[in-house]
Order: sequence, then C-alpha cells, then structure tokens
Amino acid sequence: MPAIGRDVNRDAVGGGGVIALVGMGMMQHLRVVFDHPHRRIHVLPGPGYFALARAGLVLEDARPGAGVARVAPGSAASNVRLDLRDIVVSVDGQETPDAHAAADAIMRHAGAAAVVRVRRGSRQRRITLALEPAFEDCFPGDPYCPAVVGARR
Repeated sequence: MPAIGRDVNRDAVGGGGVIALVGMGMMQHLRVVFDHPHRRIHVLPGPGYFALARAGLVLEDARPGAGVARVAPGSAASNVRLDLRDIVVSVDGQETPDAHAAADAIMRHAGAAAVVRVRRGSRQRRITLALEPAFEDCFPGDPYCPAVVGARR
C-alpha cells in the first residue's frame, strides 16, 4: 500500500476528504493503544490533556520541575499570570520532578483549587490555581475518573 501523507495523494484514502492527520500538538495530550488482535485503536486522554483542560496549562520537562510551555488565554493559569519563564516545582506540596508528574498531580487533584509552587529565575512563589471541574464522564477503569480520584484522597 502506498504511503499517504499530508502532501501525497490525500484524496486516495476513503473516497476523498475523510482522513485527518493528527500531529504531536494534539497527540502529546493523549494515550493511544493499538489492539492488533481485535483490529482496534483506543484513544484516551492523558495527564497533559487534563492539565490543559482544567488549568489552561501545557507543560514540558525542565528538570528539575515542569516548564510552562503554553498558557491558554483566559484560563486559570493566565489569571495567576503564569508565563513561559515559570517552572512548576510542586503541586499541593508534592514535588514535581518533570512535566508528567506535574500534569498528573493537576489531573488527580480532587478539589477546585491547587496550591502550586513556581520558580521564576531565582525567585519562588506559591499560587492558588483555580481548576475547572473534573470530568464526570468516565470510561470503565478510568484511573482519572473523579469518583476514583476522590476515593484515593
């Protein structure tokens, strides 16, 4: 089968105009599982998706800590004036050695606000980051479901 890409014969697949390419900008927030025996692909939100959805924040590794890579306009992160110079050091007193740990801590936070310690240059500050409500729709076994997260606290 010939390769189909952005610039190569896109209309040849599925009768034309029915495929879409999804790049790393989107895929970095998802978990993809290929179930080859059953010919299925499962796409689930990951920690980065929830940090973006709940706080308006995209994080990247800045070891030690999680660097702010993007702040969505009008988001909770924007309201407390986080910017690209900031490094998230901890969430609710839990150290965040990398972006995955910080996103995971934001995602698993059960309340409406998280206390976040941020470093900018040589200065640190504590901020209260208001979070959007956790999602109520869960799939079976979802470790990030509000009911499951609440039970762990």
